[in-house]
Amino acid sequence: MDIYKKQWEEETKHFFKGIKNGNYLVLDDCIAVRYGGYENDPRYICYEFGETRLRDDHFCVQHSPQLSTRQLRDIVTFCERHGIDVTQWEIYYELWAHD
Repeated sequence: MDIYKKQWEEETKHFFKGIKNGNYLVLDDCIAVRYGGYENDPRYICYEFGETRLRDDHFCVQHSPQLSTRQLRDIVTFCERHGIDVTQWEIYYELWAHD
């Protein structure tokens, strides 16, 4: 049994809600949505550009299960709308190769 499955389901929902509602940071290599923590030790769920999963940035870094094609397309589309060059990502071409 994957003990992190429910946790990642919630964190993934939180990430997508954050980018939809404008509660995110765009950094040099990722998009980060704050998810709990303390004021002096915030916790973020991050999408590293070009990857196929999310990650938790806290002291014990964990990676989410593989994101679905739909989720990845939503992230890539979001990045394109925000001026992030997605054409350098291998997944960019893989996502639309079979349409």
